[in-house]
Amino acid sequence: MSTHIENVQDLESLVGKHLGTSPRRIVTQAMINSFADLTDDHQWLHVNEERATSGPFGATIAHGYLTLSLVAPLIHDVLTTDHQGFRVNYGLDRVRFPSALIVGSEIWADVVLQEFRPIAEGVHIVLETTVHSSTSEKPVCVAHGVYRYYDL
Repeated sequence: MSTHIENVQDLESLVGKHLGTSPRRIVTQAMINSFADLTDDHQWLHVNEERATSGPFGATIAHGYLTLSLVAPLIHDVLTTDHQGFRVNYGLDRVRFPSALIVGSEIWADVVLQEFRPIAEGVHIVLETTVHSSTSEKPVCVAHGVYRYYDL
């Protein structure tokens, strides 16, 4: 399920509503290794598959920031618009990682519109995104992302 809007002003009527659930994606070791290379974070919990099997999670886990970076494409799967301007990531009000994201897990997100506010150049919104994993009962990430849609 997803939400499509023609005009970003239409979001105002959706405050407090569940906008949808994203399709599932698999988090692979290749993704984790690429992220480790890009960020120069090669902690064994992420990249040493052999050592991680005897570690606290029984396998490698995704970096918290990798998990957070996957929020953007998950949101894109849930909320689409015909808006002709542009959207920017304005920041984060809150981020938590209640559970580790284990390699090979399927993830998906539920997105709720928490806030809508008109601004001079467009609109300001806050989306609560809860990322779930096939290997944990707890979410692997809960993020309150702040976004702004600007008119051209």
